[in-house]
Amino acid sequence: MHGSTAVFTVKNVMESLAYYRDKLGFDVAFEYGKPTFYIGLCSGEVTVQPPPRRRANPATAPSRSSSTTATRSMPIW
Repeated sequence: MHGSTAVFTVKNVMESLAYYRDKLGFDVAFEYGKPTFYIGLCSGEVTVQPPPRRRANPATAPSRSSSTTATRSMPIW
């Protein structure tokens, strides 16, 4: 393997951009949208692309009293 790209969701794209750029030293490869909604950052052979989390649509989300079992997503560490 020569490189790696990680794609994971974040609460705030711009705060994530600032953290990876200012604290970890990543370079901004791209920013999409106005306001920015998708970014790519690089450091050497490593690229991260943290898109924002999608909010659940209340009209289609299962209710808490529903008898169906909801799945939970696992955090990425």
